[in-house]
Amino acid sequence: MPQMSFRRLRSRCSVLHCNTITKFSTPEQQQQQQQQKQQQQQQQQQEEEQEKQQQEKQQQQQERQQQQQEKQQQQQQQEKQQQQQQEKQQQQQQQQQQKERMYAEGCKRRGGCCCNKIYIHQPAADK
Repeated sequence: MPQMSFRRLRSRCSVLHCNTITKFSTPEQQQQQQQQKQQQQQQQQQEEEQEKQQQEKQQQQQERQQQQQEKQQQQQQQEKQQQQQQEKQQQQQQQQQQKERMYAEGCKRRGGCCCNKIYIHQPAADK
C-alpha cells in the first residue's frame, strides 16, 4: 500500500467513517425508516386517488353542463317553433276575417245578406 500524507488519509477515513455510520443503522431505525416509506407511499396513493376522483367529478360536471345546454337549446328551438306556429295561425285568422269582411261587404252592396256565407238576395223594397 502506497504511503499517503496524513491529511489525505484523515479525510479518507472520515468519509469512510461517515459512510459506515449511515449504512449500519440500528434495527429500530430501520423499522422507523420502513414505516416512513410506507406512510409516504400510502399518502401518495391517497393523493392520486383524490386526484382521480376530482377529475371524474369534473368530467361529470362538464357532462351535466353539456346536457343542460342541449336541453336549453332544444327548449329555445321549441319556443321558436311555437312562436312561428302562432304567427302563422294569426295570419290565417286575419286572412279569414278579411275574406269574411269582403264577402259581407259584397253582399251588402248587392242588396242582400250573408247567412252562413250563402248569398240571399233581398229586394231593395224590403230595405
